[in-house]
Amino acid sequence: MSDEPLMMLNALWFKPPQGEKYYQRYLAAAHQVSLELGVSVKIQTMYQPRSMIIGELKGRSLPDVFFLVQYECKQDFEDFVNSAEYQEIRYLREEAIVDSLLIECGTFHFVPH
Repeated sequence: MSDEPLMMLNALWFKPPQGEKYYQRYLAAAHQVSLELGVSVKIQTMYQPRSMIIGELKGRSLPDVFFLVQYECKQDFEDFVNSAEYQEIRYLREEAIVDSLLIECGTFHFVPH
């Protein structure tokens, strides 16, 4: 298992009409859980997509928001999401979103020619 930081790409589609508000509650509760567990969770800047320039989402609309979350290592992520404390608040996330993508990302080393 690697000790390198783990980046998780999140794309979320909120439930109307109050999904965004509910997701804020989830983020606050998840932050508290991370503090209780001593797990470092860093949310990068959140972005709201404006328009699709290249590609398609295969019948999906653009997500309402996307962002990266950094964990110190994969084990921290697994400990966090599998903890009893997180399981107690997980319903808040489910109440907030109608759909989501969660993509584990690693470092990509691009070498220009």
